[in-house]
Amino acid sequence: MTAAAPSEQLSPPRQSRDWAIAGIVLAHFALALTTSFFMLLGYAPDEPRHFAYVRWLAQHHSFPPPDERLSGGAHSLHPPLYYVLMLPVYWAFSSLGDAAAMRAMRCVAPFFGVAALCLLVPVVRKAMAGRRGMTLFTLSLIAFWPQLLVCVAMVNNDAAAVLMSALLVNVVLVQRWDSRVSSAALWGAVLGLASLAKFSNFLAGGPTVAVALAIAHGKHFYRREEFWKAGFLAAVCCLAVCGWWWVRNLLVYGAVNPYPAIPILPPGLTPLEAVLSGHAWRLFLRALNGLWASTWPAIDWAPAGLLPAILLLLRLVTVLALAGALVWLWRLARRPITLTRDQMAAVLAPAAGYAAMFLALLYVATFKHAGTYRNGRYLMPFVAGLAITMGLALEQICPPRLRPWAAGALVVFFLALTAAGWFHLATYWNPLILSQK
Repeated sequence: MTAAAPSEQLSPPRQSRDWAIAGIVLAHFALALTTSFFMLLGYAPDEPRHFAYVRWLAQHHSFPPPDERLSGGAHSLHPPLYYVLMLPVYWAFSSLGDAAAMRAMRCVAPFFGVAALCLLVPVVRKAMAGRRGMTLFTLSLIAFWPQLLVCVAMVNNDAAAVLMSALLVNVVLVQRWDSRVSSAALWGAVLGLASLAKFSNFLAGGPTVAVALAIAHGKHFYRREEFWKAGFLAAVCCLAVCGWWWVRNLLVYGAVNPYPAIPILPPGLTPLEAVLSGHAWRLFLRALNGLWASTWPAIDWAPAGLLPAILLLLRLVTVLALAGALVWLWRLARRPITLTRDQMAAVLAPAAGYAAMFLALLYVATFKHAGTYRNGRYLMPFVAGLAITMGLALEQICPPRLRPWAAGALVVFFLALTAAGWFHLATYWNPLILSQK
């Protein structure tokens, strides 16, 4: 973040009735809804299995059995929050058939994205020290992130994960930010609720809460008894909300998060042995590249002829962002710029969540499940952490006069990625699927 003049830092941000923000949110809704109609019904990622979960829950008033052959293919290992929220939609439209119910559930999904954006607005504003231009730019990055639009355009618990992670970040950083121990119970309970949307929210949300607690307790937080009490209270409240589901999974599957593993390493080779022998490095680089490429667009939906140019531009954006991040860290160390405690929390806590999820996916894609190496959509619930960091980093290396143009160009590029995905669906994937029916 470039050092802002004191008058700029102290100028009151527009807290309400900002029509530019409203326009961004409405545009996000329109893009997500349009994306849902470009995808053939039932062919979004894992969509039939998520729909079958809702159908089973509605018809049998119980969770689907572990054997998917008995449940009509229901994706039964996931926690229930999203499916419970979808029950009224299914009941309202099931009499018209499964296709109508699925379409209705798709049309509801963009509202999850809208609600998430509304919760993230004050977080982004705080991270940008109230500067309206940077707030609008960063919020646009989140709203128009191509992969995020896919997540809130289909029947999938990713939509609920996006909403609940935004709720967690909002509660931690905005609603009850500086009350320390008295807020820890609320933070833990919301983390538990977010974990009932998707287990990955716990993996990313835990570090988010931990970083916020550390910043709230100041320098040498680890020496403060109050910090450890708050952390313990948050953990207890989290388990009180979502622990019952983990116990259920332990009883049914023998694991807290029974994610199916597809062996990657040769039989008998442990992850540590694979690293020491050098066998894992090729897998690691593949996972790193695949997750990077699929973080932006739904990479398989990019037209083959445009993919080299798209990846080249994405590499350019990545290099510039990394360079800007280094400049930002150097300036922080040299103190030409400073961050308030509130601002630091709004930057670092969401970034910690995103980083934790990225590292977890790297591990899984390297050692456990090769199929996840191009599943950047799993990162989308905490993409705000990446977008905030990117916005601040890119600001460091862009001359002030060029910033509006550069920001507009990046937003237009994101919109073009989404349009390219629509084009590829309409001209390649959809005809291919229909020809095979």
